[in-house]
Amino acid sequence: MPRIKEQYEALRTATKNKIHSASIKLFAKKGFAATSVQDIADTAESVLDSCTIIIKRKMICLMKLFHMPQQD
Repeated sequence: MPRIKEQYEALRTATKNKIHSASIKLFAKKGFAATSVQDIADTAESVLDSCTIIIKRKMICLMKLFHMPQQD
């Protein structure tokens, strides 16, 4: 049976939460500069592509964690 829209949304939300939690943990442990997107994906037990799509790059993730406005 195919998944419904709510199930996909729940999976996306859960993945985002795991990635953000992993980011916080790794930034605190290793520092921002020493943490790679691959490290975050591995810790979150996520596929690198999913991690990259969700956070785009580490700086955006860091800004989201601290609710800082994004600068391009």
